[in-house]
Amino acid sequence: MLQDDRVNLKVLIQGTLQDCVSEFLGCDRQKDAELPPGAIERAVREGIISQAEMVQIFKDALQDVLGAP
Repeated sequence: MLQDDRVNLKVLIQGTLQDCVSEFLGCDRQKDAELPPGAIERAVREGIISQAEMVQIFKDALQDVLGAP
């Protein structure tokens, strides 16, 4: 794969990840009765779960699917 193609692919992946975070925190919560908009942010503020814990869960899920690095 050419360097420009690699860079473009990386940019696309980064954008998709940013979209995932937006959807995780907002858009997908609109009709979620169990985890409505703002619930995740409130849980972080109240110390129920940390950003680091959520990142680790995401990292573990990626490793489960892609295999450990």
